[in-house]
Amino acid sequence: MKSRLSTSMPRAQSAIKENLPGFALVEALLAGSILALVLFIFSSILIFGQESARIAGERQRAMALAEEGLEAARNLAEFSFAGVTTGPHGLVINSGKWQFSGSEDYTGGFTRRLDVADVNSFTKSVTSTVIWKATPQRTGTVAVNTRLTNWRRPGTSNWASMSVESGVVLPATYP
Repeated sequence: MKSRLSTSMPRAQSAIKENLPGFALVEALLAGSILALVLFIFSSILIFGQESARIAGERQRAMALAEEGLEAARNLAEFSFAGVTTGPHGLVINSGKWQFSGSEDYTGGFTRRLDVADVNSFTKSVTSTVIWKATPQRTGTVAVNTRLTNWRRPGTSNWASMSVESGVVLPATYP
């Protein structure tokens, strides 16, 4: 038995040694493929993350421009409610004051449009819409809405000069 084991062992070792060069090539191809797959996955995650951050930043900027449009409309209504006319408007700053100009305005790749509509004789609805090119295939859109009321209209209280109609006098010390 001893002789049988000793003669079969060298044959098995020589068979493994003969197949090693082919096995090494397959092993190298497999390792290279796994490395390429891992690098592809990490680079895809990095690129997708950067693209998502860029799109989120552009959306945030568009939202800020839309809110700025509503604030400009509020400012115009405070100055002259009758000056806030219905229709589409763009905005400009002239001598430190907001003014309507054209039907839309452009700021760094973003297009802003204010649409003013009458709700009733003392209320206007203002929608500020911002459009931009989010990716080569699609555009991004953000819209915000508010209502403006002419609270200084005739027949309402005079808010410019308020007066105290009643009051409470509290004692200087409590028991």
